[in-house]
Amino acid sequence: MPELAHQLIVLFLARLLQDFLRGSQRPAGVVAIAPFSIQVRDNVIRQPDIAWLSPDRLAGNRKPVLGADLVVEVVSASPEDRHRDYVVKREDYAAAGIPEYWIVDPTERVITLLVLEQNDSGRVEYVEAGRFAVGSRVCSHRLPGFEVPVTDCFAAADEANQ
Repeated sequence: MPELAHQLIVLFLARLLQDFLRGSQRPAGVVAIAPFSIQVRDNVIRQPDIAWLSPDRLAGNRKPVLGADLVVEVVSASPEDRHRDYVVKREDYAAAGIPEYWIVDPTERVITLLVLEQNDSGRVEYVEAGRFAVGSRVCSHRLPGFEVPVTDCFAAADEANQ
């Protein structure tokens, strides 16, 4: 079960993303938070902490939705959870063709931005577009103009300790 700090980060990022989409010139789509199921492979369902679904992805109202356009996972502290977010979900989300994956790590206080690319052998996989520490800003590739101050993201979690 996620801890309070985890949930505060999810809430902060989901609000920021939703506010950005409301103020942008592009069609907003939907920001969903867990528990919300997306299909990533045949018979494999994931519930990312945050998912952005573009209007195109929502067409047809398929349930569960096939993939997403951007997903965010906030890493929990246990070794099993860390492995799942850094390795297993990375493979699942790449297989689903999700263009952008953010891994928010409260332990390291870093946000890793992964973008989907095709390698030389034709395989589609995530490449690290950057690791962003406190004092920097994460800038989405999928949603130009959407930026997150890393300091503010982790400050949201610090409220749980006050």
